[in-house]
Amino acid sequence: MSGGTTATGGFGAIVGNELRRITRDRTGMFFILVLPFLIIAVVGSVISPSGGGGIRLGVADLDDSSTSSELLERLGDTHGVRIVTVPDRVELEKGLRLARFDAGLVLPAGLGDRVAGGERGEVSIVVTPTSTTALTVQSVVGGALAAANNELSATRFVVTEVGVPDAEARVAVDAATDQLTAVGVDQRRVGGDSITITSAFDFTAPGQLILFMFINSLAVGAALVEMRKLGVARRMLASPTSLSTQVAAVLTSRMVFVLAQAGIIVGFGLLLFGVDWGDPAGALAVIVSFGLVSVGAGILAGTLARTPDQTTAVGVPLAIGMAMLGGCAWPSFLMPEWMQTVAKITPHAWAMEAWTEMIFEEATLVDVLPQVAVLLGFAAVLLTVSVRRLRHTLTS
Repeated sequence: MSGGTTATGGFGAIVGNELRRITRDRTGMFFILVLPFLIIAVVGSVISPSGGGGIRLGVADLDDSSTSSELLERLGDTHGVRIVTVPDRVELEKGLRLARFDAGLVLPAGLGDRVAGGERGEVSIVVTPTSTTALTVQSVVGGALAAANNELSATRFVVTEVGVPDAEARVAVDAATDQLTAVGVDQRRVGGDSITITSAFDFTAPGQLILFMFINSLAVGAALVEMRKLGVARRMLASPTSLSTQVAAVLTSRMVFVLAQAGIIVGFGLLLFGVDWGDPAGALAVIVSFGLVSVGAGILAGTLARTPDQTTAVGVPLAIGMAMLGGCAWPSFLMPEWMQTVAKITPHAWAMEAWTEMIFEEATLVDVLPQVAVLLGFAAVLLTVSVRRLRHTLTS
């Protein structure tokens, strides 16, 4: 009973001491408490739809006909509209959810043939439920399409009824403006009413969460170097606390630190920026699994470095590079396919994939279990290696 009490007391003392060592670093606290929110605020504001520069209209031209080209040309000439083409509707909706566009326009395949055959053609204006520019976009796009519709209808009428070539009919159409409308506009919302927040902060906040959980874990690895150089490890061995208890205490202190970092970013992200973190159970699973990855990486860095400065000099650039490759700085679908494949070697890519699915696709814990399983695999490897290194460090 006495031995158990001693072990418990030693465990708690080591955990408390390690956490105090971490929180006494004022520079480190700046990286923990201030810098993540500065980056989220700056990056989120820069790519926010309210950043100015006119309406950014994403267009998926699935028809690729003279009719669709003419519509796009007319829209491109509209003041205050910037057109960005995308290959398909999937990429268009992703761009909307990540705030790359203010609205989207889909020109379906066969539009030109239906219009040429005198049938009703339909295009889709796609907006997010919380878009503040939806009415403006609908008005601008609808006006441009209506003008194009009148011209198309009038041209077809002249060609059919008068029998003149298309080029001559187009000249005559300049005087005809009250013809039947051939193209209708169908407006739909991405994701329905269930998505309540689709801002740029919804992407930048998870990216910074992943980055700072990992980068700060590497940074606090310097404490292990100091422990070894100051002889703290040797004095700990002279105490009644066993080596296994000491190892468990160091692991626990690092996990408490990582979870506290995550809690701060999640809590303030919700309160300050209105970030919707998705399914609570799924979010907790991703945070814990990536936290274990971060702890393993941080302890490994601390046991490999020879000086405290090495953990920062090597760890920080490595962490930033992995975060960028893993899609924390920009959506992974914007990267080349080969780079998306290479990114899978980083745990950051799997964590970011899970966050993206939960926030933008309403995924639940069950849906992100594959990503969580991969993260736990990364954690198992890193923790196995780091624990062995830590035991060696504490006994050397």
